[in-house]
Amino acid sequence: LLEAGANVKATKSDGGTPLFMACQEGHIDCARLCLEAGANVNAALKESGTTPLIVAVDRGHLATVQLLSCLHGANRAPPNTEDTAEGVAEEMGHNDLLAWLQRTRDFTTPLHHLELLSAARARELLRAGAALGARARPGAPSPLELARQLLLQPQPAATAATNAAGREAARLVVSAAQPWSPQTHELWPARGRARAEALVRLGWRLSSTDRSPGPFGNEAQSIMDAWRGLVVVHALVRAEWEA
Repeated sequence: LLEAGANVKATKSDGGTPLFMACQEGHIDCARLCLEAGANVNAALKESGTTPLIVAVDRGHLATVQLLSCLHGANRAPPNTEDTAEGVAEEMGHNDLLAWLQRTRDFTTPLHHLELLSAARARELLRAGAALGARARPGAPSPLELARQLLLQPQPAATAATNAAGREAARLVVSAAQPWSPQTHELWPARGRARAEALVRLGWRLSSTDRSPGPFGNEAQSIMDAWRGLVVVHALVRAEWEA
């Protein structure tokens, strides 16, 4: 239907969307397709203000809740209803879901949810400018701190396959926190990459490595290496380019 041009934002008379109905029934693949097609993750019913996340919590669909909350930033306390994700989970007796919501209460960005991220999604978030030091409040964990903790945890054989993707996402986050280098370049936000490329081009021109022998003679490449390793690396601060 989507490939044929169906409107993913179409609504019923009560404001219900295809995404809402998919989340209500726990059809996570349909929900994922709707979100990838541009569905509004927080689109609410007109009268009650209930959102896809709240209805998924109400029905106890943990995987769907994780999709909405972790990967697409759904609001856990929608503005037009008194319901909150934690409150609904407790009221409905969904204890596993409630425990997960409480454990991740301070996870305010998709990058916080490393255990649920694929390496590809983590790389996409990093390149889009996800903040490594984002915190919900003073003392709350940042994605970088969570990544370091995850990599320090022992890896039992029974869970190795399950957690492999999350650990790879964590490794990417830790790598992205390192100073700029040709190796970490791909993990920087677009504007930061553009600035790095401009600085490298400037160093190339200053060292005249495109002309032989140039003012530095046979030392041109050494000058360029020093420029890249000592100047460019200190001229770039990742946090300045994050969203």
